[in-house]
This record gives sequence, structure tokens and C-alpha cells, in this order.
Amino acid sequence: MDFHLSDQIIRYKKEAKDWVENVLDPLSKPLEEEERLPGELVKELKKGRFFGLTIPKEYGGEGWSVVEWFTVLEELAKAYATVRLIAHTMNGLFWRPIFHFGTQEQKDNYLPKLASGEIWAANSLTEPEAGTGRDINSKAA
Repeated sequence: MDFHLSDQIIRYKKEAKDWVENVLDPLSKPLEEEERLPGELVKELKKGRFFGLTIPKEYGGEGWSVVEWFTVLEELAKAYATVRLIAHTMNGLFWRPIFHFGTQEQKDNYLPKLASGEIWAANSLTEPEAGTGRDINSKAA
């Protein structure tokens, strides 16, 4: 496997690093304490194009490999954890099952919207009274 990063990816990593240092870092401590994700930050995430990087190009994404994506994720992991989790969910956990196992209609409907940030993926790992396994009690409504 080739681990060489293109100049484009290196530039994007630097942009992500600058965004984390200049936009996210100043907000991280208050957001962690308040446990919230303000709308202004959501707009910044979309503007920074941290969504759709790994989604295939034919569905509006950038088609990045995991190695390329992790260079940006590494930078996002240096600040507010919620942002890293959102970006990681949007770049892997949700679109891959649709791409590999979904119908063509599902792919055409959801993947471009995920790539643009028009819709968001959600991920539930745990609950206060449960763990991360079969004991989760949440139900989708």
C-alpha cells in the first residue's frame, strides 16, 4: 500500500490544522462544558468541507482513501471531540453500508446529501444506563 500523500492532501491537512487552531480551539472548552454544538459551528463544518471526503466522487464526494482521510481526522482529533465524531461518522460509519449493501435508489438519494452535509448521519454507541453492546435501549423514531 502506498502511504505517500499528495500535495492536495497535505494542503488540506494544513487547512484542517489551521481551522482547528483558529476556529475550533477557542470554542472547545466552553462547548465541552456546555455539552452543545452550536449552529454557527455546524456552518463552519460545512464551509470547511469536512463532510464527504471519503464518499466516492460519483456521489459528490472526494473519494479519499482511509489513509488520506486520517490525515485530516488527526487534526480534528486535537480539539472538541464531538466535531471529530461527527466528521468521522459522516466520512465512514454511515455511507459505507449504503454504498456496499444499499439499493441504487438509496445510494442516489443519500450519498450526495451526505457528501454535501445536507443531511447528517447519526451514531449511537452508548447510553448512561447501558454499555456499547446488546444492552442499548434506544429506539429510532
